[in-house]
Amino acid sequence: APPFRSGQKHVVPGTPGIWAMYASNGDQVLSRPAISSGDRTNWRAVQGYLGYSKGDFNMNVVAGSEDETIWKINQNTSTGIIFY
Repeated sequence: APPFRSGQKHVVPGTPGIWAMYASNGDQVLSRPAISSGDRTNWRAVQGYLGYSKGDFNMNVVAGSEDETIWKINQNTSTGIIFY
């Protein structure tokens, strides 16, 4: 994979062994292995709804402001993960 891609995120810097996948890739299309504006569009479309959805990035059953914050932190990250 190209060097600009990331596979995982160090969740607690300075603490070894705590890693996670990048959140916010709700627009999982073959041509979009990155966290981009399409993912925020998905979040906006379901903002405030209850239930798991493509915009519920923290998986707490509601697409709220916390999900947008997660998107902002991780935007423009390209993981190289291809979803089928």
